[in-house]
Amino acid sequence: MPGWLIAPPCELLTSSNRRWDSERPYGHATRPWRRVFCLWGTSTEDGKMHVAHAGHASDNLPVSGSLHLVSGKIVAGKSTLAKQLASAPQTVLISEDSWLAQLYPEELRTVPDYVKLSSRLRTAMEAHIVALLKSGTSVVLDFPSNTPDTRAWARSIFEKAGAAHYLHFLDVSDEECKKRLRLRNLSGEHPFQVSDEQFEQITRHFVVPSAQEGFNLVVHR
Repeated sequence: MPGWLIAPPCELLTSSNRRWDSERPYGHATRPWRRVFCLWGTSTEDGKMHVAHAGHASDNLPVSGSLHLVSGKIVAGKSTLAKQLASAPQTVLISEDSWLAQLYPEELRTVPDYVKLSSRLRTAMEAHIVALLKSGTSVVLDFPSNTPDTRAWARSIFEKAGAAHYLHFLDVSDEECKKRLRLRNLSGEHPFQVSDEQFEQITRHFVVPSAQEGFNLVVHR
């Protein structure tokens, strides 16, 4: 197996504000009642990003899956990262964009439409995600965890499941996101088109995750 590193541009902050050591072949953090382990990063053989299984183990508790959350502005790279994370064994990807496009192809036209319909989807999916985690399946939740409220909803899921979690924050500038957005709109590959004006409207509500929220935070720059 190649040597795995938590390497730049990725750094991990735990809920106790502890930084993982990027010089070690793998990172680990401990909780009073649970051991947590995670492997992902760059292979020393080919230099490419790979993702390995992330989860937790306990002497006293059954093994649950891990919940991976993503936070970042539109076109920051959340879905690309989510697909990489979901390549790990016994891991499933749940994409908000895919579900909204299938369920509400005609209803979703404006930002208020998105707020209403995405809230409806979160409510419908919650019990299913908890069940997956309890069964030992890890879940990559490609729903934007971009506000304290949406992150609180995600917290309720991993707490109900008794599962480990990782909040991946993609730190990308507005300028870079807008450039990517224009290219994405031209490609026609994404189910939804977003204008610069809509980008500004949505980004006004974006709140960067903070250490005070108590998540295991992985920062991608």
